Amino acid sequence: MLNAPCSGRATLATACRLLLLAGLLLMLNGCSPPFNWRESRPDSQGFVVLMPARTAQMSREIDLDGLRVTMVMTGARVDSSLFTVGRVELPREAMGERDRALGAMHAGMLRNLAASTTAERVIELPVVDASGRILARTPALRLEAQGQVGSERVRMVAIFVARGERLWQAVAIEPVPGGEPSATMIDSFRLLE
Repeated sequence: MLNAPCSGRATLATACRLLLLAGLLLMLNGCSPPFNWRESRPDSQGFVVLMPARTAQMSREIDLDGLRVTMVMTGARVDSSLFTVGRVELPREAMGERDRALGAMHAGMLRNLAASTTAERVIELPVVDASGRILARTPALRLEAQGQVGSERVRMVAIFVARGERLWQAVAIEPVPGGEPSATMIDSFRLLE
């Protein structure tokens, strides 16, 4: 059966079907979105968030207005858009410096981008359990700013929050004008207990 001769008409029909199938596959591949949203809840980091791609994690020492701490960062990049959550755990003896340290995180992000704030408000950020049930709400600062990364104008949307001995910054940075991807990430950010 495999070696049976084909008529010219059957060969043309088969070739047309293969070309149509190849064209459909190329179109589907061309339509695949650059953002592949997935939930991220890194072990012992105390948050859950939607990220637009597979995340990577790193830590580094930072200075928060004279307080040396380690920031653990979880982030993803899609093209020139960056999405990160940084978490700092304050030493017990520095708990009195929590608000100052949180302010230093906020100021540091603005300084890094040579940015100016375009909108700022206090929100009530949900604190959830592992199932997503809201246990409490805690005050957090949500801000939007515009600045510069290299020669590119960028928009930053961020949340800065403290709870207990921990501080977090959830940050989305996109080329201007920015929009839906940063809102998706920032609006999904929750503290996890």
